[in-house]
Amino acid sequence: MKDELVALHNELCACRIKTSVLANMICKLESVNQNLMLEIRTLTEEIERFHNANPHGHRCKHCGSMKLKRTGGKPHKLFWDMDIVDIFFICLECEKESVFTIDTLE
Repeated sequence: MKDELVALHNELCACRIKTSVLANMICKLESVNQNLMLEIRTLTEEIERFHNANPHGHRCKHCGSMKLKRTGGKPHKLFWDMDIVDIFFICLECEKESVFTIDTLE
């Protein structure tokens, strides 16, 4: 009986050590996960900023502001075969839409 108690005690000590190691691993993984989530958020914001950017320096056709947010684009009705596209923007000042025709090959 004493031998069984000693064996169970040793097993319990080993389990406590493993539990402590696992708890430390969980803390490290949570930290890594938090850093990855922050990096994902930063990269997502950068992608959105790039996607919504106004790289050609267009101005709103209604108020003249350069604070435009890209909302989409489609091939030009007549010149689609020459890689000419219409790009749609919403003005962040007056909230009206402007369309600009650009050559994607430039």
